[in-house]
Amino acid sequence: MDVVLFLGHITLFLWCMSSAMLAAPSEAVPLLAKPNCQSRCGDVEIPYPFGIGEGCYIDDWFQIKCVNSTKPFLNIINLEVLEISVKGTLNVANPITLSSNCNTNKPILQAANLEGSPFVFSQKNIFTAMGCGVMATITSDSNGSTISAGCKPECDNFSTNEKKKGVDFCQTPIPWFLSAFNTSFQVHDSSSSSCNYAFLVDQGWFKWFARNSINNFSAIHHMEHVPVMLEWSLYHSTIDVFGAVVEVNPIVVDSESSFHCRSYGGSSSIYKSSSRLECSCNAGYKGNPYLLRGCQDENECEIGNSCSADTVCKNHVGYYECRSPHSTSWVNVLLIGDGILAVVACYYFYSLVVHVVVHDGSFLELQNLSSGEEDND
Repeated sequence: MDVVLFLGHITLFLWCMSSAMLAAPSEAVPLLAKPNCQSRCGDVEIPYPFGIGEGCYIDDWFQIKCVNSTKPFLNIINLEVLEISVKGTLNVANPITLSSNCNTNKPILQAANLEGSPFVFSQKNIFTAMGCGVMATITSDSNGSTISAGCKPECDNFSTNEKKKGVDFCQTPIPWFLSAFNTSFQVHDSSSSSCNYAFLVDQGWFKWFARNSINNFSAIHHMEHVPVMLEWSLYHSTIDVFGAVVEVNPIVVDSESSFHCRSYGGSSSIYKSSSRLECSCNAGYKGNPYLLRGCQDENECEIGNSCSADTVCKNHVGYYECRSPHSTSWVNVLLIGDGILAVVACYYFYSLVVHVVVHDGSFLELQNLSSGEEDND
C-alpha cells in the first residue's frame, strides 16, 4: 500500500509541476552552431556555416581552428577572426604595412590574398595612410585587370588632409569585389624622413578608435593589425546547408515561417556551377537562418518597440501587439487562473488517491468521498 501511494504521489506531483509551468511563457535560446558542435572560441561566437571540428562547417573554407581555446582562425587563410555575423560578414585582423624608412626590425606585412575563396573585402572598409610626404597606394591585379587607389598625407600648414590629435592621415574608398592587393609607398618629398604606414580598416572601427583614443591616436603606429571586414557568400544548395530541400525565392515571405532564403545568379572560381544562397530570419525572429530551427522568436517587448506610453507591450511568437493596461490586466488574471486551476486539480486528484483502499494488493472501489461516509466492517 505504501509503495502504491508513494508512486501515485510522485506522478501527481510531476504532472502538477508541468501543468503549472504551461501557464508561464518560455523563450527558446536561438541556435548558432550545429547541434553538438562548439559554439564559441574565446569571446567569439562561431555560427554555422562556420564551425569547429569535423561535420560542423559547410566546407573547408569555413573551418575554424581554435588556437589555445581562445583565438579563432580561418583554417585555410590563417586569419584571426574577431567577429562573425550570419548576415554575411566577418571581421578579421588585417596587418598594417610600414614604409621602408620606419627603421624597424618588423617585417613589411601585406594583406591576405582572398582570391579563390568565398570571401572579399567589404566596401565598408576604407584605405588609410598616415605620415608625411608619401603617396600610399593599393594595387590589385585580380580577375585579370589592374586597379589601384591611394592618397597622400601632406604635413604642412596648407594640408588639406585630415588631422586627428596631431596625426596627419588621408583616406580613400576601395574598388568593388576586391579580393587581393599590395600596399606600396612612393616618396614625393625627399626631405621627409617620417615613418609612414597604411592599412585597410573597418570604417566603423576607425571612427570609434579616433573618437575614443584620447591623446593616443598615434598608437595605431605601434599596432601590427587592425580590424577589417570581409563579406562571405555561400555557393551551395539548400540540401548542402540544411540537409533538406528548402524553398527559395518565395514570392511572399510566409509570416508564420521563422526564416526564408533567396538564390542569386552567378558563380565563383571555386563553385563553378552554383548560384549564391542567402538566408535571413523573418521579422520578429532572431538567430541563425542557416539552421532549420535556428531562428527563434524575438521578444520585442524587451529590446524595443513602438508601443505608446499609455499602452503595454505583449509579445507573441513572431510579432507583438500594444494593449491597453486594462485588457492586459485581464490577460494576466487568466494566466494566473490557469496556474490556480492546475493546483486545484492536483489537490482534487491527490485527495482521491489517498482515499483509495488497498486490500490484498489490489484497488477496491472508491469510497463515497463526496458524502464523507466510511465503510464499517
